Amino acid sequence: SSFFLFRNVEACLVDMTVLRRFCVRKQAGWSRAFASSADEFLRQGQYGHAVDYAERTFPDFPTADQEGRKQWHSFAKAVLDNQGGMRRMYDYQIVSKSLARANYDATAFWTKFVGKGMTVIGDSKIEDNNMESLVDVAGAIARVRLKDLGFFTVLVERARSAMHNDEEMPPARVAQFASIISGIKLRDPQAYFAVGQRVIDDPAAFSTDDLIRIMAGLGNVDYQFEELTRTIGRQLHPQVLDLPHEQRVELAFAYGHIGIRHDTFFKTIVKDILHAYDEYQKFVAIGAKEEELSTLRERLYSVRSMALIVDAMITLKMYRERTAWWDKKADFLQLAAMIESQCSDEVVAKMDGRDLAAVAHCMHFSKRYDPGLVKRMVNRYKVLLDGSILDGEQEWLSKFFTHISLTGLRKKKPDLALQPYAQWLCKNATALELSEVCNLLRRMADLGFDNHEFYKAFIPFFYDNMQELGMADVGCIVDSFNKVKLYNDVMGDRFFYKLGLHFQDQVVLKSGETSKKVQRIG
Repeated sequence: SSFFLFRNVEACLVDMTVLRRFCVRKQAGWSRAFASSADEFLRQGQYGHAVDYAERTFPDFPTADQEGRKQWHSFAKAVLDNQGGMRRMYDYQIVSKSLARANYDATAFWTKFVGKGMTVIGDSKIEDNNMESLVDVAGAIARVRLKDLGFFTVLVERARSAMHNDEEMPPARVAQFASIISGIKLRDPQAYFAVGQRVIDDPAAFSTDDLIRIMAGLGNVDYQFEELTRTIGRQLHPQVLDLPHEQRVELAFAYGHIGIRHDTFFKTIVKDILHAYDEYQKFVAIGAKEEELSTLRERLYSVRSMALIVDAMITLKMYRERTAWWDKKADFLQLAAMIESQCSDEVVAKMDGRDLAAVAHCMHFSKRYDPGLVKRMVNRYKVLLDGSILDGEQEWLSKFFTHISLTGLRKKKPDLALQPYAQWLCKNATALELSEVCNLLRRMADLGFDNHEFYKAFIPFFYDNMQELGMADVGCIVDSFNKVKLYNDVMGDRFFYKLGLHFQDQVVLKSGETSKKVQRIG
């Protein structure tokens, strides 16, 4: 019996070896089979099954290997091929949200998908084409940073007409709509005015989260609406110390972006931060029990929270005044010292791009320079940029580099590893605003990155976007090229000549706006 048992085990091992080899050979075939199965669901009009199958089977797009990316590309192509059968908004909801969740960022696909879908998306007579479905699709499109003017024109018009309809636009959806259009930086004052009027009419109907989201949206597009900010302030300020830390911080940061000073609000928060910290230190000094200390720790603000509040204070120029009512400068310097002392490796490793930019802003204006901390922050930001563009971490990159270059006695910091940033910028320049690209080149030159090939690679890019450059952008380009010693003898005269002509045109345009007393008579 032992002989037969041995033979059976041996046979099983042989079978497993054969099966393992078979799996290796068939892996590529299985990937194609998964894709074809999803395509089959699409051809049958079963869009829900198709996207569910794709999400369960395919890897996340930005982190996928070449085979995984092919699967998503194949699925996206099948969506376009079978888009004629998508006659309900529900179909567009599930497909767009699924691809956005997977971080599928192929701009060509999204442009075609939205363009072909406007016959359904733009038809309000379709039964399920309501504001809920439209805002859902808008959220997916906004996540992939697609600024399709036709689609968003339809969205804004429908939202404005339904703004005071509680069924179509309940308060939570109003806040979601404001967050979407501000996230893509849509410049439409009438849309924000409609949102503001809805809040002003009935502020109590909105939750604290909704009000803060709306304020943050206004700050994102620098839209001033004083009556709205006063209304939200009257709603939230009396209970500011009852709000969770995160909500206080987001409201303060929104005020900083919009440019509205609420001294009482900021004083209340800053004093609460310092009081909580001082009380905790006293209990530590007297050797309090762990139960007491754990209760006090809950009142402490995190480093990122303090950095975002200080960032808003600097933006609002609330860091250098001394009055009998509030010594802002002393409190600002104390906060800055607390932030720097608590920026350990573990803390920096959990920061996002906005947090890092805020800490750099604080270091610059408090004149506190820690080379080790700067190096850790630069390395951390590079890790963030290795993720998906759709995460939006690049939004704070220009601000981060500006303040990193201005910390310390000298701008040049040769110990920073900037080559990975140069490679990232060459691949993803279109993910940034043009002015941000110009500023980044200047700041990288300030920091000591002088690779000539890197700067010369942007010359065709600037030629293509010459008419969009502002006077400050031209100044940044010229400064960066001069700082790394890229002169006419290396590049030729044409580039600087074109920049000079464009700069002169901008000067004429600006001077023409003000010198109205001078008239040409001949």
